[in-house]
Amino acid sequence: IKTATVSTSNFSWAATTGTISATVTARNISISRTSNGTVAFGTLNLSATTTTDPASNIPDTEIFNNNGSQATFSIATGATTGGSTAWNAGTLPGTDVYVLGFTTTTVVTWQDLGTNNTYETASSTVDAGTSLNIYLRLQAPSASTEYVQKTIPITVQAAQP
Repeated sequence: IKTATVSTSNFSWAATTGTISATVTARNISISRTSNGTVAFGTLNLSATTTTDPASNIPDTEIFNNNGSQATFSIATGATTGGSTAWNAGTLPGTDVYVLGFTTTTVVTWQDLGTNNTYETASSTVDAGTSLNIYLRLQAPSASTEYVQKTIPITVQAAQP
């Protein structure tokens, strides 16, 4: 058996480098409400409908400001609180089922929110520094297991478009 020794001192090792320039801009999604955040629909008959649009008897505009980057605004509703039986959101009034709709224009075209905790797009593009007006329409249940005041949760969120 023969052994060989190799010296690395006779070899050259070469390396090349390159650079990459990366840029990033942080997105700031931030909204605020300048309206008071409450809507008093009052006492409604079963199956009755009322709205907060400017032509209604409850002219109450909910105003949300976009304090950050361009955003998509969405809205959702859910099960009511108050009393022992919750009313749930739905697409048609029923027993303990209400329908909440919204519009963002004074030329009213209502969009119903449907089921609990399902977000619907209120506006696909709200530019930074602008606001979105939201008007609401409530259709009361066709029947109710109790007749006490209910609180309807309404959530508006902003997200990256």
